[in-house]
Amino acid sequence: MAHNNGMMFILNSIICSYLSSYLVEFVTSGPVVALELKGSNAIQKWRTLLGPTDSATARNQAPMSVRAKFGTGIQ
Repeated sequence: MAHNNGMMFILNSIICSYLSSYLVEFVTSGPVVALELKGSNAIQKWRTLLGPTDSATARNQAPMSVRAKFGTGIQ
């Protein structure tokens, strides 16, 4: 394995370990709502509705988005 590939493998392992622990804690902390997005450009429309990830950016760029109205930071 090349050095860069080895480094990426280890980095991905560390990140996945951290994220999986966080995600398991998060998704088991309360009720889960599953959605099925259907229709033409459904994913893009959903992303537009949610707005930018950073709620401060969302308030400036997409003031009617979910994150602009209810976001508290970068999550």
